[in-house]
Amino acid sequence: MCLDEVTKTNLDESGVGWKVFRRGGGKLVGESFDKATKRLINRWLNEQSFRDRELELFLGGISYPYGFHVFKTLKSAKKWLNLYDKKVRGYFKCLKVKYRKGHTLGNQVGSDVIVAKEMLILPNQLKEK
Repeated sequence: MCLDEVTKTNLDESGVGWKVFRRGGGKLVGESFDKATKRLINRWLNEQSFRDRELELFLGGISYPYGFHVFKTLKSAKKWLNLYDKKVRGYFKCLKVKYRKGHTLGNQVGSDVIVAKEMLILPNQLKEK
């Protein structure tokens, strides 16, 4: 996921928002280019542990630091998911997360997105089969 527009930089925000994940094969992974690494729920995660090196090379001229892209509202996350899901197959889910070290605010599909270095996936959101 990439921001369409950067609106503020050099922030140090923390808060609660929504992140889109793909679920399959017993793994909870990022919505698009993220590594297919099992996510840990209810534990602080640092984006560097999940950064996709191929994405770094592909987006070499990116104008803001890397991080987890977190939507400010559930409605915004679902809006992005509805647009994206038409292009990619898979089982997607919007999960509530806490974030900290949010450094960049931007716009994605007309919605506010914070880019954060750390994220915690809140527990009790996934129904086990």
